[in-house]
Amino acid sequence: GVGFGASLYGAYRSQRTRREFTAAVVADSGQGATAVSLEDYQFWTGRVLGKIGLMWDRPSWSWGFTVTSPSLHVVGDGSSYVHQSITGIDLDTNGTPESSLLADYQEDLDPRYQSPLSAAIGFSYHAKRASLYLSGEWFDKVDEYTVMEGTPTVSQVPPDTTQARLVHEAISVVNWAAGGSYQLSSTTTLFAGWAIDRSAYTGSLFKAVTISNWNIYHVSFGSEFTFAALEFTLGATY
Repeated sequence: GVGFGASLYGAYRSQRTRREFTAAVVADSGQGATAVSLEDYQFWTGRVLGKIGLMWDRPSWSWGFTVTSPSLHVVGDGSSYVHQSITGIDLDTNGTPESSLLADYQEDLDPRYQSPLSAAIGFSYHAKRASLYLSGEWFDKVDEYTVMEGTPTVSQVPPDTTQARLVHEAISVVNWAAGGSYQLSSTTTLFAGWAIDRSAYTGSLFKAVTISNWNIYHVSFGSEFTFAALEFTLGATY
């Protein structure tokens, strides 16, 4: 009634992050100013991570516990493109409008993406006709780190050294789910479930490669039934 297991996983992530900003202003005097800022990062990484688990199975109930390790970088490749242009704006407030230009593209960069430590627990209870399932998983926070950075480069106008840098940070989250089933007859069983998928977004656009702040809630239902010699499972998730 007791089981223990360990697994080694390979993880692959491919992502493109693009940020843009454009502004144009015309004063009453007819004098104009423009500002353009664009950052584009593309990368992929291959990593390995491990999971260990413990399970206790009894006639009417069972529970399990797992721990997933942070990932270990193996291989990856990426590129960065930065374009900044300012015209007609007094940057140093000396009364004279100035211009600046930076255009830099770099490839064959070495990205390193990190996933957090996580731990999960699950429980199920089985009665004669009904079953109940509960589970939850905690994800540790990820402190700010550099995913990918280019070599320092000199802007075209005026000569100034800058460096393309992509950083990531994530908050700690807890997700949980609950589900149940009920056997109407020997040929028909009903199912229903609820699950939460919270975002680990920190709220800072320039500190996360994942910019979605969606907390997604899933509700599902369905049935399993037998017709002649065939078994069907039909359901929907919203």
